[in-house]
Amino acid sequence: MKNKPLIFIVISIILAVITFSGIFMYVTSINQKVMVVTAGKNIAPYTEITEDDLVLEEKSQFNLPQMTTSNLQMVAGMYTGEIGLFEGDIITQPKVRTKEEVMDYILSKEVTTGKRAVAVEVDLVRSAGNFIQPNSYVDVSVVSDEFEVTPIESIKVLSVKDRNGNDLRSAEEEVAIAGVVVFEAAPEERDVIIKISDRGRVHLSLRSKEDITETTIDHDAVRKLEDMPRNSQNTT
Repeated sequence: MKNKPLIFIVISIILAVITFSGIFMYVTSINQKVMVVTAGKNIAPYTEITEDDLVLEEKSQFNLPQMTTSNLQMVAGMYTGEIGLFEGDIITQPKVRTKEEVMDYILSKEVTTGKRAVAVEVDLVRSAGNFIQPNSYVDVSVVSDEFEVTPIESIKVLSVKDRNGNDLRSAEEEVAIAGVVVFEAAPEERDVIIKISDRGRVHLSLRSKEDITETTIDHDAVRKLEDMPRNSQNTT
């Protein structure tokens, strides 16, 4: 009986040591430092992020957001979202976007005031194919079994996509069999493009930089298109 107080004291000491060790290990674990990518400056919404915009910083794991990264190259080339980034922000996956995710916004900013982005399916194999890129200028022709006409000359290309909707330069297929081209068009040019998309195969002819002029409409060619039945010759 005389040894009971001593036993209680020993047990209390052991429990205290265990508790202290647990607390120490917990505090040590939450204070462990890791490297994460942060914004080195304020970055505006819908802006491409470059490696120069980023900084690797050492942060405590305590309350660290999920989906962080220490890989600068993984973030470079991504875009900010609708809020943008502020200097010191820890980069997480929900804060960035791919180019495809912000393409509609990018295109809307590239369209000249008073004009519209108008898409049409084209025969890319028989056109200039991969040589046609955003900001190219092309002549637009319609080809059927009976004739070929060029209703629009020297119109600006905003975007080129393969038949799966991917940017042509990153298309998975080696040869893009069919695709969609987005033009920058004034209202009258847009109306002609709508008629073009209803008749025959659409071909594009790439213009050299020295041969770029104001966009023109060949009204005789448009009248020929209007005489053609819709979709009767469309073999795209």
